[in-house]
Amino acid sequence: MQIRVKGRNPLNGLYVPHGNPNAAKASIAASMLSEHAITLQNIPTNRSTLHFLEVAQSLGATVSWQNSSTLTLQTPQLTQSGLTEAMMQGAVGSLLYIPALLARQRRVTVEIGFPLHRIRTHLNLLRDLQQQVTIHEQGFECVAQNWDEADIILDRPSVTASEIAIMLAVTLGKSTTLRHVACEPHINDLVQLLRSMGAEISGE
Repeated sequence: MQIRVKGRNPLNGLYVPHGNPNAAKASIAASMLSEHAITLQNIPTNRSTLHFLEVAQSLGATVSWQNSSTLTLQTPQLTQSGLTEAMMQGAVGSLLYIPALLARQRRVTVEIGFPLHRIRTHLNLLRDLQQQVTIHEQGFECVAQNWDEADIILDRPSVTASEIAIMLAVTLGKSTTLRHVACEPHINDLVQLLRSMGAEISGE
């Protein structure tokens, strides 16, 4: 194979990068912690993000697009407290809805179609944050518990588990220290959104 590269031609034009789908999903889930309207910008419209929005709507959210990448999401009330296997579609990221369901419905039932060991870190996190977790044949159930102070170490720096921990901490805990959390850029995006919603977070 022979490859010939011809250069010396300047590049020009405008390219607007799409938002990160993982950051978008965390922001969508965080918006449902509140009953107020939250506007999110630079939301990608790939298949997984659009499915994630469909799940948000099935849980009670109203989604309105201002343009091709900006939407306003409002959830006056959550209409159910369960995540079905069809909602999950085998994606661990769907667990991001757990904090909103626990904070506002005080209970969540999750059906999964994959082995529990894939979410061991997430289940350990929920237990470490004093949530009542019951494993059953189809998945697990969790009942919300508030706490005054907590200092936990994630057994691995999972992005999804870190985001769940942060959202639970700002809704159910008074003072929480999280250690060994993920440090991807979309963790900071989530922190900035939660801070704009009134949360007090430091150390990111």
